[in-house]
Amino acid sequence: MALGNAHSCGLTTDGNVQCWGDNSDEQSKDIADMTYITAGYQTTCGIKIDGTASCWGKTEKAYGYLTSIDFALQSSPDREDYIFCGLKVNNTLSYPSINSVPSGIFNYVTVGGHFYAERKCYTSYCSHRYYEFQGFACGIRENGLVACWGENYKERATAPIGIKIMQPENVIPVLPPITQEDLNNAYATGKQEGIEICKSNPASCDITTSSNISAIISQDLSLHVSKATYETLISSSTIWVDLIFDGANEEGNLTWILDKYGVVE
Repeated sequence: MALGNAHSCGLTTDGNVQCWGDNSDEQSKDIADMTYITAGYQTTCGIKIDGTASCWGKTEKAYGYLTSIDFALQSSPDREDYIFCGLKVNNTLSYPSINSVPSGIFNYVTVGGHFYAERKCYTSYCSHRYYEFQGFACGIRENGLVACWGENYKERATAPIGIKIMQPENVIPVLPPITQEDLNNAYATGKQEGIEICKSNPASCDITTSSNISAIISQDLSLHVSKATYETLISSSTIWVDLIFDGANEEGNLTWILDKYGVVE
């Protein structure tokens, strides 16, 4: 089961997600071929049978190959903030919603948080002004000790020292064995996805576009530009992208073509 803000979901014995309740952002739509689900504010997340993790609903994103995930999201009228965390196949942390995370091997991870609000009072009334969602996470290391990170409100991310915590093994999805062929395919697919990211969104690869510069990317090094990140089965990898000048188009804008790419070690 996975319970969100106003919707409920269950994972059937044949791997289908069945939800009921609020479906205003399609957070309750049926999804097939899943091994694990969790839910947040108007969002549902899961791990597919091939090991890839994704969310649908208010926050709709893909997170690569993970073996365990947790998700929390809050929303105010003018913004939304979320926290997502998971474990990679090699049991290191995947935490795309925050930059600084502990290193090492983990067996379990979970997230939480709250909205920070300041009360404003005027002549005739008082109101709340919401600022940000302050998220944090905790994980159980392979030795049973806990590590926490993120916003340390009331020392909630200050884990006790030397106390071993029992891992709830029943919530960890069981994935099929991963072969070397699976790894090879994941790297190949990930590289292609990284290239497609640059094609569809040049700004994500630090390629500037404006009224007088048009970054047009096709295939096949002269100008080293930047990078695109992709997920493999066991980690995140990066490709570098190089462009060559291809002249001006009919509108007089400069155009560039993706010449070469490679893996950033």
